[in-house]
Amino acid sequence: EQHNYFGRTIAMTPNGLAVAVAALAYNVDGTSPGSVFLYLRENRNDFFARVGRGDGCGNEFMGIEGVAIEASDDVLLVHAKGGANGGCIINANRIRTYRLQ
Repeated sequence: EQHNYFGRTIAMTPNGLAVAVAALAYNVDGTSPGSVFLYLRENRNDFFARVGRGDGCGNEFMGIEGVAIEASDDVLLVHAKGGANGGCIINANRIRTYRLQ
């Protein structure tokens, strides 16, 4: 999709098996709140496959201020910080965390 700023902020796990990619103006239901996409691969020689997407809301521009990713044996956490204007998070941190098990 044109002008969604896909890839402006990204994060990868140290082992290189998971990556989170922000698309700051990704269109969701006719609005552009932004989304964070999660991609996984079995080993470093494989291609990445998209396994999930987390959406912002309002004018959040999800991931505009960065994304981070954490992994352990049983959980994968993706953190995304939205913009100060708009959105649904009404605190100063504006960070969403997505937990995948």
